[in-house]
Amino acid sequence: MTTDMNRPAKHICLLILSLTVSLAAFAQNKKLTINVSDAPITSVMDQIEKHSGYFFIYSKSVFDDSRTVSLRVKDASLKEVLNRMFTGTDISWKIEKKQIVLSRKSETPSNSAPRLLSGKIVEASNGQPLQGVTVMIDGTTIGTNTDAEGRFSIKVDDGAKLRVSSIGFRDEILICQPDIDNITISLKEDFDMLNESVVVGYGTVSKKNMTTAVVSVKTDEVPKAVNSNLNSLLMGRAPGLQANQTSGQPDGKVNLSIRGGGTPIYVVDGVVMPSSAISMSSSNMNMPSNVNRSGMGSINPSDIESIEILKDASAAIYGVRAADGVILITTKQGKQGKPSVTYDGSYSFVRNYPYLEVLDAKEFMIFSNVMNKETYLYNNSMYPYGSAIYDGGWTPRFTDKEIANAQTTDWTRFVLKHGYIHNHNLSVSGGTQYVKYYLSGQFFGQDGTVVNSGMNKLTLHANINAQVFKFWNITASMNVNRNKYLNANTGADTGNRGATGASALYASLIIPPYLPEKQEDGSYTIFSNIPNPSSMRDISDDTTENGYNFNVSTTFNLWKDYLKLKGVYGMNQENSLRNTYIPSTGYFDLVMKSRGNVSAQTRRYQTAEVMLSFSKDIANVVNIDAMLGMGLYRQDYYGYSVDYEDTIDVIREDDIASATGNVFPGSYRGLNEHRSQFLKASADILDRYV
Repeated sequence: MTTDMNRPAKHICLLILSLTVSLAAFAQNKKLTINVSDAPITSVMDQIEKHSGYFFIYSKSVFDDSRTVSLRVKDASLKEVLNRMFTGTDISWKIEKKQIVLSRKSETPSNSAPRLLSGKIVEASNGQPLQGVTVMIDGTTIGTNTDAEGRFSIKVDDGAKLRVSSIGFRDEILICQPDIDNITISLKEDFDMLNESVVVGYGTVSKKNMTTAVVSVKTDEVPKAVNSNLNSLLMGRAPGLQANQTSGQPDGKVNLSIRGGGTPIYVVDGVVMPSSAISMSSSNMNMPSNVNRSGMGSINPSDIESIEILKDASAAIYGVRAADGVILITTKQGKQGKPSVTYDGSYSFVRNYPYLEVLDAKEFMIFSNVMNKETYLYNNSMYPYGSAIYDGGWTPRFTDKEIANAQTTDWTRFVLKHGYIHNHNLSVSGGTQYVKYYLSGQFFGQDGTVVNSGMNKLTLHANINAQVFKFWNITASMNVNRNKYLNANTGADTGNRGATGASALYASLIIPPYLPEKQEDGSYTIFSNIPNPSSMRDISDDTTENGYNFNVSTTFNLWKDYLKLKGVYGMNQENSLRNTYIPSTGYFDLVMKSRGNVSAQTRRYQTAEVMLSFSKDIANVVNIDAMLGMGLYRQDYYGYSVDYEDTIDVIREDDIASATGNVFPGSYRGLNEHRSQFLKASADILDRYV
């Protein structure tokens, strides 16, 4: 392709767009030859992906993997192959950028723009409008609530499924029809649901008596195969709960907020837990520090029985620390009966979504010359940037010979790879009238899709309930975990330092493609201030976390099940050790020298509470519930960090004293303690008024 260097610069954007379209058209017109008979459809799709550079996108409901295909084409275009492959079937296809999107012909999505659907929701028995009903587009986190008159409005696509739900009523699902813009929906009462109990602050309440905003999530309805932590489990599972994933690394951080607030507090079996992950970063700015993981990494999602999200007034009993809401987690307990052994496991393959296409070496050189010449014209006020005539003094940055002989280095291949996830859970539960138990173990492993990323998690959990005497009950649970992480160098950069502190992935997208991986002497190629993506594979960064949490609660029945005294003590301790090392061959943050960091941290959360509760039904007319309690909460932590420079690569952190460069030690300690008193009371009159 040739370009007119005297063409006005305003056409450069059009030139780039034209080249992009031309490249896409070239890929689609690439000739394919396939000769198969009764071959699995997935293997034929793999051949097409390999030779065309396009990737199939589809859901499992589109076709069965056992379907076979017979296809004989020679030197055919991609469109011809797809037409031959799916003609006469119930599958339709379309090409979007670098993806081939498959769908059933009856399920082909509409191209119409979203429209506004309005409606009103009423109670089926009396036609009264229902306030606070949740209306969501099924399978998404898009939704709204009805107002005081039961009205709502929401943008929908034709054929979208709306799920209408409210506590005490049966869910309704309807499909949006193209000719209906206003609807009225009647909800029927669900009497079984009304009698269900929901965990709230310091106790339980039946759904029919709830007067505050509480959302309950049953984890049995949530797939757990690829969810490594609680926060990822909750993504899109509850109205009013916003989830924002800020890191794509294994166990990457997911920020949860209730109705747009800050970070809620987490309470597991009555014990307050830390909401953030324990983490360390180097004190030396010449080291990468991009670890960003979710909290609650010690809890196995498969051990969770239910999750309640307390909003607004429902969280008030936890005081000012619950201003942003409370997430209550109840773990599984044993049930009376014979021992029950359960195993579930999964293995998932993960690959990167078709990534951003970068210029090859020749394309990069051509556009560099164009940019270089336009800059020359601009700096010298020559046409079209001024009245001066081009003087012919510009010299191309790359000659025609250099462009013709250019060899492309695909830097992303040093960074991106395929990954996998495997999850195994084994549990044993059972018990008698007096002792019930639940024991479980989990192993969760993940190999990330970026080099040097992955994790292994081992979790053991035990929950035992004993009725020692008729008036005395004890419940104890314990959780032990050990997590091992490989900290991939991903994200944008470290310390907002741009290209000088670029991650491996960032560097692979901005370093010129005409440069070789290594120079003639075997050393890594260095360009400007950008780290070599291949050399960053030699950076080692790993974190080992281990911890345990246990809690014990004891309840004394002081008077005929009316008056009870309960005490709770719980402790959660986490220990973390992180090692980071850049070898002497690594160029990072404008420095090429060996350097490393060793850091460790321990933190502990303790909860101690005592509660006196009273519950009595008076003449089947009034049911009174009251509770008075006080609590002590203590958090303490300490840690150290040592940075060192200029050590032998084979020694690393094994002998920091041998480092000939600077050594930067640091340590810290902290303590936080507070106390609280709380009281709540309610009266249920005639099982109707609360």
